[in-house]
Amino acid sequence: MFYKRTEEIKKRVQPLKELAEQNGFQLVFNIDEKNIIASIGGDNTFLQATRKTGF
Repeated sequence: MFYKRTEEIKKRVQPLKELAEQNGFQLVFNIDEKNIIASIGGDNTFLQATRKTGF
């Protein structure tokens, strides 16, 4: 998951992470292991996620 690393955003992302895991998704921290990318934020967050991952 790509998002701005502020405390406020981290608090909002945590339930999303838990929901993903409850539904059988495995969260990975190595970009090379990704299958799906979730961008949480605005256009800049999305663009940064695609640029950094090559998706």
